[in-house]
Amino acid sequence: MTITLKLKPKLEARLVAHAAAQGMSVETYLVSLVENSLSKEEAFINATIPQENSNFRGFSSS
Repeated sequence: MTITLKLKPKLEARLVAHAAAQGMSVETYLVSLVENSLSKEEAFINATIPQENSNFRGFSSS
């Protein structure tokens, strides 16, 4: 999937700096942020919603 983001210059500079600090391209850094965010959200959902009532059962990180 390709996504286009329109970022303000200051945010873009921060993003580039954070990616560089991790030794990653901006694309790879953004993918890691999304993966980490989704994993945390799924863990929270699984910890707070009883499994028998959850529509999110079966989520797994890839």
